[in-house]
Amino acid sequence: AYEMLRFIEHAQANGPLKKLMIGLDFEAFMLPQPQFRTSFEESRMARNADDLAAPRFIRQLVSDLRDTLLSLPGLTRSVSALTGTAKAGRRYFKDGTWVSTTTAATGRGGYVYVGKSNIFDFRNQQLSLDSNLKIFADILRFAHQQNIDTRLFITPEHVFLVDLWSRLGYGELWSDFHRRLVAVNIAVASEMGAKPFPIVGFNHARGVVDE
Repeated sequence: AYEMLRFIEHAQANGPLKKLMIGLDFEAFMLPQPQFRTSFEESRMARNADDLAAPRFIRQLVSDLRDTLLSLPGLTRSVSALTGTAKAGRRYFKDGTWVSTTTAATGRGGYVYVGKSNIFDFRNQQLSLDSNLKIFADILRFAHQQNIDTRLFITPEHVFLVDLWSRLGYGELWSDFHRRLVAVNIAVASEMGAKPFPIVGFNHARGVVDE
């Protein structure tokens, strides 16, 4: 959620946003720590237009351009991509189909294995929505303050994973996630003197979600 906030602020600093669609994922909200992943570089993110001209931001930009365009690893990856020798897990065809080129677990078996592994890693952690819902409220306030036409959608959750959460005793937390998203959206809108942003749920097994 914090990464999402910083990305939105950065996008707004680069040019006023007219429309915004935000996907809300259960797994992204239930872990209070870490606030962001190790690959997230906050030094690349601007909070306002003035940040874009700050010396530290320009230094970071020059460093990124150097590493991307002028470094030997960057050049090697570019050449391998152009020559078709890049190592990738899938080969795509013009009709939209693809085949796996890896020996890693794929298909239903791979999905079940990865899904179980990810969820079982959470068993001994203290799961809470509180800290990320506070950040979510800050995102909504920012969108209201900047007059950004915003739409919220709850991302799909495979019924297999929902069943796993329930069996591990987190079924109520999953339900609470939906209730509190709606409550926060309404509370922030009331605070800002505006209408709540529309929320569309894509994680119930019905209608378009079945497809």
